[in-house]
Amino acid sequence: MGFAGQLKLLLWKNYVLQKRKVCVTVFEILLPVFFALLLLFIRSRVDVTPIDTASVWDSFDVELNASDRANRSHYIVYSPNQTFKGFQSEDDILSYHSANPRNIWAAVVFDDSQDYSVSLPNNIKYSLRVARLKATDSWRTNRVYPFFQRIGYRNDDQKGGRPNYYETGFLELKLRVDEAIINYTSASPVDFSNVNISLKKMPYPKFSILKKFGIDEDDGAQNVSVLVVMVH
Repeated sequence: MGFAGQLKLLLWKNYVLQKRKVCVTVFEILLPVFFALLLLFIRSRVDVTPIDTASVWDSFDVELNASDRANRSHYIVYSPNQTFKGFQSEDDILSYHSANPRNIWAAVVFDDSQDYSVSLPNNIKYSLRVARLKATDSWRTNRVYPFFQRIGYRNDDQKGGRPNYYETGFLELKLRVDEAIINYTSASPVDFSNVNISLKKMPYPKFSILKKFGIDEDDGAQNVSVLVVMVH
């Protein structure tokens, strides 16, 4: 049997199989067409706004200004309690904060596996816990990047935006704790009055902002993603 005969036999066999399963045949034809039209619809609903220049932000001081400081609570708690009045453990701090959420600005938690009763250890470890600026803010410090990444910068906020490291006072508190540790461990007092600490966001190259179904990603909204899986 030649090539033409083999081809004719194969086509006849496929025709018989498709004829016996009319529903399967219809779905095999219509489903790819439906998904193609769905993708075209989604693409038609996406507006692209190009950012033709690199995004560069100004630097800012880590110290809170007067108005931001006035909006924060003034109590700072710490642990472990071995020299001054404090809390024995981080659990005690969390319990106290739960009972007085509006009074606590921040907590400084030193590593309680070390002894602070006489002097500071050579290797000082501590954690900072600050009150959230908004109830919806979340501190996912175990992640370097968001679980769902999007195109472009996270936000256009000069000071970083959520979770608001500047506005919560986290940056200034860390600066003050480090200055206190440096002064305590130095042979002579260190004058930080002429030292200005500032931060600056990394610049971001040009990109395009996607606006999907009326939701602007640049406004901090969650991505609206559609995943179409076609399995044959």
